[in-house]
Amino acid sequence: MFFNVTQPLSLPMIRSRWGRIVYITSIAGIIATDMIDGVFDAKTIAALVPMKRAGQPSEIADVVGFLASEQASYVTGQIISVNGGMI
Repeated sequence: MFFNVTQPLSLPMIRSRWGRIVYITSIAGIIATDMIDGVFDAKTIAALVPMKRAGQPSEIADVVGFLASEQASYVTGQIISVNGGMI
């Protein structure tokens, strides 16, 4: 599926020799958003997440901002888990 979504973007990126694609997925959804309201209470989060708290959307955005920056220009093909220590 990701290939089908990004394939139309890849040729212009190849031609310009510049671009960034950052995929964001979730297997647990324990980020402090409306989506987890009523699903995970504080006690459950503390039991599931080694850092004992839900992640903040800004923490995800900070990683994406880094990956899209020139500072990460040599980073490619990596899986970066922003998950509070969950395995």
